[in-house]
Amino acid sequence: MRKINYLILPVLFFGFIYFMFLNQYFKWKVYKNKSENRSLAKFPEFNINKLDKFPGEFDAYLNDNFTYRGLFLGAYHEAKFLMGVTPNIQDVIVGSNGNYFLAYPDQKIYSGEYFFDKKKLLLLEAEWRKKQRYLDSKDIPFYWLIAPNKHHVYPENLPMGIYEKGKNRSIVLKAHFDKAFPLTMVYPLNEMLACKDKQYAYYKQDNHWAQKGAFIAYQEVMKLMHRRDPSVRYLSEKEIQWKSYNRTNGNLLNFLGKEGELSEMAYVADFANTSAKEAPLYHFKVTEGFPYPWEYERHYINPGALNAKRVLIIRDSFGENMIPFFNETFSETLYIFDAWKYAINKQIVERYKPDLIIFLTLETNVGNILEYEQVFEKE
Repeated sequence: MRKINYLILPVLFFGFIYFMFLNQYFKWKVYKNKSENRSLAKFPEFNINKLDKFPGEFDAYLNDNFTYRGLFLGAYHEAKFLMGVTPNIQDVIVGSNGNYFLAYPDQKIYSGEYFFDKKKLLLLEAEWRKKQRYLDSKDIPFYWLIAPNKHHVYPENLPMGIYEKGKNRSIVLKAHFDKAFPLTMVYPLNEMLACKDKQYAYYKQDNHWAQKGAFIAYQEVMKLMHRRDPSVRYLSEKEIQWKSYNRTNGNLLNFLGKEGELSEMAYVADFANTSAKEAPLYHFKVTEGFPYPWEYERHYINPGALNAKRVLIIRDSFGENMIPFFNETFSETLYIFDAWKYAINKQIVERYKPDLIIFLTLETNVGNILEYEQVFEKE
């Protein structure tokens, strides 16, 4: 009996090892880690003429594909999450009151490590001068909406030790931009702060603004547009009917491997009687390397819109929650997600011939409009 007891542990141990080995080959049971929004490395092609790359590529394949990897990583993430520690410290900051925040580079921007000095402001101004000269030649007015980082809107929910140092770089940029390009830029931070609790400006489990926050930004853009053209009409808060729902998704939940497990209350505008509808795509060439090609081009028409204008919106993911409001406002709207370049996209302008252009940029990505990365270089 004692001999049998001595044998049980080695048998179980080696049985587990052999099972792992065989499962690696036969794939009897495969677990995918929910927090990984990427393609896993594939088995590298063996080429006798390119052996230098093979060891590194094989290591990457083995690291991504060892058996039960998803199960082990999921257990690791769950354990750290229950201890109140984010398992993806490079991606997510765990705040208070159920709030999560993006880490790098948003945190460094909020903390003042990435700032706009005079040199960088002039570089940005020069880039917009190029855009302005081209658009002026086409008689196309433009507007630039900068979406505030969530850190600036809900600083009270950030962990201790993370705080704003110095001036907000987007406020500095707006002061400079307002002199160079009057009545052009919108940075709706103050409006977000004034309404953030009542309007539920940003999702708790996502870094994006919620649809109510998007509506605040929409109104600020339209107010500025109305100042330049009093004939422009836009939606008022009284015209919006909101429906609540339970939101279980969010990019920060995805990073934590908790998508579908946690939820929050959210609101969506109800345009039940809208005449806005999707229109045929132009099928413009998608920016090379863009990971979401299906999001590159969105096209809508609305014969019952408030304004008979054709509008081009160069956007990022913050534009998603603004689409319903712009669709009700303009008779034709083309949304282009150009891989965070926020470029003039001349081939699109020439073909679409918009009456005006709106650029929508998350403040983290302002430096992307430059040809080089001067904006993120430390002095």
